[in-house]
Amino acid sequence: MSIANRVHITKRTGASGGAQLASRLVAIVVALAASGLVMLFMGYHPLEIFGKIITSSLSTYSRFGETMNKTILLTMLSLGISVAFRMKFWNIGAEGQVLIGCLATAACMICLGDKVPGGVLILLMILASIAAGALWGFLPAIFKAK
Repeated sequence: MSIANRVHITKRTGASGGAQLASRLVAIVVALAASGLVMLFMGYHPLEIFGKIITSSLSTYSRFGETMNKTILLTMLSLGISVAFRMKFWNIGAEGQVLIGCLATAACMICLGDKVPGGVLILLMILASIAAGALWGFLPAIFKAK
């Protein structure tokens, strides 16, 4: 009997708010414990590493700003792909699509920055980033469809 026949993941319905919160907290604790064990096996002290992670990301105003910048980007990405997940379509390329869109935006700024008015440039940057991100997502979609 294969593992696919033994494991069945379904949505939990009817769980109270407390049970949902507890399951999320348990998941966080298990993840921290597992990563701590990996650090121990590698010869590092987990609490020291976790402390450095917190102090390095929140210690100064600029570091805090950079942490919030990444957090907001990843939150917006997760909101965007949640639509695909609700339709039972697995999409793991959202961050790549954003990076390609940023690259297209930067290319527009560099190539067209002094050639077109500001309002038109912003519109072109938006259109270029949408087109580049769509193309980046379209390529694996073709392979999935075939």
